Amino acid sequence: MSRFWKSLIAGLLLLAGGANAALAHDHVSVPAKSAMVAMPTSSAAVAPPTAVLGTDLSPPASQTTQAVQIGRTGSVTVRAAVATVVPPVALAQRIRIFLEQPRFKGAIWGIDVEDLRSGRTLYAHNAHKLFILASNTKLFTASLALAKLGPNYRMDTSLYATARPSGNGVLRGDLLLYGRGDPSLGMRIEGYSSADWAQRLAEALVAQGIRSIHGNLIVDDTYFQGSPITPGWEAEDLQSAFAPLPTALNVQGNVFRLLVSRRGRHCCKVVVKPAAAGIHIFNLTREAANDGGNGLGIYRPPGTHRVYVYDHLRTGLRTREFLLSVPDPALMAGKLLREALVGKGIRLHGTVRAVHWPQTDPLLSNPHLRRVASIASPPLRALIHHMLKQSDNLYAQLLLLQVGVKTAQTGVCSDRPRLPVNSNEWGLCAMRAFLRHIGIPAAEANFDEGSGLSRKDVVAPAAMVSLLDWVRQQPFATVFDEALPVAGVDGTLQWRMRGGAAMDNLHAKTGTLAYAYTLAGYVTDAGGRTLVFSLMLNNYLRQMDSQGIPVDPRPTQDLDALADMLADTRAVPDGSSVRISQRPEVGVTVTPVKPADVRARPESERP
Repeated sequence: MSRFWKSLIAGLLLLAGGANAALAHDHVSVPAKSAMVAMPTSSAAVAPPTAVLGTDLSPPASQTTQAVQIGRTGSVTVRAAVATVVPPVALAQRIRIFLEQPRFKGAIWGIDVEDLRSGRTLYAHNAHKLFILASNTKLFTASLALAKLGPNYRMDTSLYATARPSGNGVLRGDLLLYGRGDPSLGMRIEGYSSADWAQRLAEALVAQGIRSIHGNLIVDDTYFQGSPITPGWEAEDLQSAFAPLPTALNVQGNVFRLLVSRRGRHCCKVVVKPAAAGIHIFNLTREAANDGGNGLGIYRPPGTHRVYVYDHLRTGLRTREFLLSVPDPALMAGKLLREALVGKGIRLHGTVRAVHWPQTDPLLSNPHLRRVASIASPPLRALIHHMLKQSDNLYAQLLLLQVGVKTAQTGVCSDRPRLPVNSNEWGLCAMRAFLRHIGIPAAEANFDEGSGLSRKDVVAPAAMVSLLDWVRQQPFATVFDEALPVAGVDGTLQWRMRGGAAMDNLHAKTGTLAYAYTLAGYVTDAGGRTLVFSLMLNNYLRQMDSQGIPVDPRPTQDLDALADMLADTRAVPDGSSVRISQRPEVGVTVTPVKPADVRARPESERP
C-alpha cells in the first residue's frame, strides 16, 4: 500500500478515536450521531495529521469537501462547509506528542477534559487511574464544606468566666478561652480582620468593671477530638509554616517569625516574634573563616519548643527571616490574651494553662460559667476564598475537622462497621458520603485528610472533573469559582501562564508535592466553550544539570503548556459533520482526499 493511502487511513482512524487508532491510550469522545470536521481537497499530496499540529488555520476558501467511506459497518459523511479551525483531534495529537517527550518516560500523566455544557469528553488519558493530587484535595474539601455548612457559616472563639466580678472590680474565678476552629483568628483576610481580637476581649472585661482576676486563664482546644498531628503529614514538614498544627484554638496562622541578624560585624542575634510563641532558642551560630558550608540552618525537633539555629549567615547578608510552625497554638493564644489584659490594666494573678485532647476541661461543666464575649470568624465564603487562592493547608484541614464535628453530632457513619473516634475520621466519613451523593465511585477517590499534604490522598482525573461539573450546578457555584486562582492574575497562579490564551481566563487550583504536580479547574476555549479539566503528573523527577541543579522546564510550566493548549482549542464549526463507525472493518474503500499545503505556524506566531 502506498504512503498516500497509509497516511490517509491513519488519519481517518485517528479521527475516529477507535481502538485501532494511533491514540491507543488516549480517548477522544465522538458524539453518538455526529462530530463536525471539514475535509478539504486540492492537488497537493496528503500530509499526515501531524502536519497541522498546533494550528488554528482555515483552509483556502476555494477548497471543497468530499465523502469518504470506511468499511461496511458505517461511514464518514462530510457536508460542504468552510472550516475555520482545526478539529478536536488536533488537540489530542498536540497533547499526545507533548506527553511522549523522553523526559516523561518514568512519569505518569492523568488528564480529563470535558465540555461543561454538553458533558462531552474532549480528551482523556489515564482518566480513571489514581493519582496523588496534592493541593487539588482542597477542591474536594471546599465543596464538602460549602455543601454541609453553607457559605455563611461562622465559627466563634469565646471568652468565659466562672464568676461575676465583685463591686470593687475583682473577679474571683477563672477565665476560659474556648476555640471552635476559626483558622483566621488574629489575621486580616478578604476584608475581615481580627488582628485586635485579644484587645477586644480585654475591653469586654473592662466594660464589666473587672480590674483584677484571682484565678487562672485556661485555654481550651478540645472542640476537635483527636491528635492535631494530621495523618499522612510528613514529619519534616511539621516545623514548616505551610504545615502548622490545626487545632480548635488557632492564632496568627499558628506560625512565628524567627529573625537572625548580625551584631555589628559578628554573627548572630536570634529573635522570635511573637515572644508568646514560647520558643526556646539554642543559638549555635558562628563566624565563618570563609563563605564555605551550607549557610544558616534551623531545626526544631517535632513536638518541642526548642529551636536550634546553627552555622552562619552568608557574606553580604545582614539578616534572614524564617516562618515556622508554633508547637502549641492554644498556649500562644493564651499568652497573647494575657498581654492584652496587662495592656488594659487588668492583673491576672494566676497562670495561663492549656487543655488539649484527650484531656477534659472541668470548667465546661461549671454551672456558673458565663460568656463574656466572642469573636466571630469571617463567613465560610471568605475562608474558602483565602484557602483556595493561597492554598492554605491550615484552613483546609480545619474545615474538614469542622465538618467532622457536625457529622459526629448526627452519630451516623453508615459505611463503616464502627463509628469514628476522632474529628478527622468523622470528616472523612462525611467526605465519602458526599462523594457517593455526587456519583464518584469509591475506587476513584480516597482521602486521608483535607489539605493534600498527605500522599494517601489519591483521586482519578475523571473524579475531579465530575466534582467540578457538579459544583457548577450548585447554589454556591459562584462562591467556589470566585475563590479559584486566576491565571496570570492572582493567588498561586499570579505569575503563571502570562501572555498565553489562558491568562485572565483559566480559573484553577494548583497542587504541588515532591514528584506530584496537578492543576484542575475551568477555562474558556477559543470557541467560547467552557471546559472543565484535570491535569495530573506523578512520579516525575525533574531533569538536573551536571551540578545537580534543576533545569527548565519546571513541572508547573508543563502543566501551563497543556492548559494553554486547552484555551487555544476551538470547536469544529456548525455545518460540518462526521459520522464515524465505532468498529471500522479491515476492508477500506476511499475516495482520495488531497488537502492543500498548510504549514503549522510556530508557537510564537499563534494568537
